[in-house]
Amino acid sequence: RWLLPFDCTGWDAQAAAMLLAVCAGGGCRGLAAARLPGARLRRQGRPLARRNARERRGLWQAPPIYEKELEVAIKAVAEASQVSRHVARTLSESMEEGKLDKWDTSPVTIADFGVQAVVLKHLSESFIDDQICAEESADGLRQAPAVLDLVVDGVRAAEPAADAEQVCAWIDRGLLRDTSQEHRFWALDPVDGTKGFLRRQQYALCLALIV
Repeated sequence: RWLLPFDCTGWDAQAAAMLLAVCAGGGCRGLAAARLPGARLRRQGRPLARRNARERRGLWQAPPIYEKELEVAIKAVAEASQVSRHVARTLSESMEEGKLDKWDTSPVTIADFGVQAVVLKHLSESFIDDQICAEESADGLRQAPAVLDLVVDGVRAAEPAADAEQVCAWIDRGLLRDTSQEHRFWALDPVDGTKGFLRRQQYALCLALIV
């Protein structure tokens, strides 16, 4: 089963989009909802806006045992969206100063690190025993002080008191690599579509609870 706060955010969109779903058995069931300003969202061939009020309310209901997880996840992704939008507004037009190269040569932006820091801060504070699997490590940031300063500046859009040491520690809370054990864990793709972000097009903030 997957509990997904899924934030689709484009360069021109000021408000975050949310897609929430609980998936099981290879299919998707339970709840699924989305909000995206200026878009006509469809589910099963019909615009969401045309569905009756009772049905739309039902889309936002989480299974009772996951109510806290859903609340924390939504708050974490919403605050992380503040970081990505801040980075988009403040970096130079080319955004090259916010770009690094990972081992697979895909672009890593300031938003990647900042989003991961904010989301993992919330998850680790609320669910101490949960493990987290995320993409980024702070090792490269520690070797690039100028880039780290930009990440900290981005994180402060959501966490004004954050400092460099805290930001690196939050990022490194997502170093889980072994998911074979029998316990639940969180999975985060801080910015899915970093090339789209760099081109000022579409990208998504993706967080899942795997149980």
